Amino acid sequence: MKVMDNWHGRIMRELRMDRGLTLEDVAEAAKVNTETIRRIEMGLSMGQFSYVERIFKVLDHEVEIVPTDAKSESFKRPQ
Repeated sequence: MKVMDNWHGRIMRELRMDRGLTLEDVAEAAKVNTETIRRIEMGLSMGQFSYVERIFKVLDHEVEIVPTDAKSESFKRPQ
């Protein structure tokens, strides 16, 4: 079982716990399987972006995309 560097899973779990929500609460509201959320939180899966987006919406938190290659010209903001 490989654990990934999954920062969004750690944030997801922290937000869920801070709000007093169970996996089941979030799963039902986001229409995502409980096991999927558990695997994302534990770093066992990155999760599909659409699932992560829905989960963060339930947690009232905006998803921010961070490029893996910050030096890439395609990720630079206009001046």
